[in-house]
Amino acid sequence: MAILKSDISSNIFRLESKYYADLTRFKLLYSLVQAEVEANTAKDSSSCTNGLLWLTRTMDFLVQLFRNLCECQDWSMLQCCNNSYAITLKKWRGWLASSSFSVVMKLVLDGKKFLKVLGLEKNDFKDMNKLCSEFSPV
Repeated sequence: MAILKSDISSNIFRLESKYYADLTRFKLLYSLVQAEVEANTAKDSSSCTNGLLWLTRTMDFLVQLFRNLCECQDWSMLQCCNNSYAITLKKWRGWLASSSFSVVMKLVLDGKKFLKVLGLEKNDFKDMNKLCSEFSPV
């Protein structure tokens, strides 16, 4: 999950940097994206628009992972991750990134250890279910 964390952090940093450059102008994410569209930089790999897009995709992956952990408790962590990836990110990644994901998944924590890190030692999925149901419409 360190790779996801790094990706999320760098995209948030990119958005915050742009926001703090002009607090009034970029009060809304829409304003930030609109400015990049007008400047014809929205499709650049280092754009805030691209960062926002990948933040959304990554959150979709995490929500699906949490949903799998809640609903498919007989699955291994690897099965949960692979299913989440197939549903959310795989269509947006090329062959190299997908292959890298497969290699990284060999290092994934055991499901029980992962839940313990999240503070869910007793399989109380109430908060996780709430996140899944409330975040998906966003």
